[in-house]
Amino acid sequence: MRHKLILIASNLLTALVVAALTSLFWIAAYGGEDEVESADDAVVLANWRRKCMQMLEVYLRRFNGISAEKFMERWAWVLFCVQENRSWTSELLKMAEERFEQEARSDKPFLKHHRPSFRYEQQGAGG
Repeated sequence: MRHKLILIASNLLTALVVAALTSLFWIAAYGGEDEVESADDAVVLANWRRKCMQMLEVYLRRFNGISAEKFMERWAWVLFCVQENRSWTSELLKMAEERFEQEARSDKPFLKHHRPSFRYEQQGAGG
């Protein structure tokens, strides 16, 4: 029983910390409504993406040393499915897709359509 109470308290504390961080994030990302409405779209996007990267840094520090299993159990659903986090994690995915598109136009062979072992076969063959 005591273990369950400690686990519930731990989960509640984690949820409160996440909610507080998210609230601070939104306030910092958007500022006042007048500021957002009067700003250039490119400036707003750049500010938004900077804040998304800052949130990623906060969570990466928090995940230092966490196993993949614990991440999936405790955090993946919070980051990628809870609406208030989905907005900034979706923006990170857009940024990654844009970067992939840039890189895909280059001559990097590992971005071409090859079987999964192609890169390692090339390294083994001196490539």
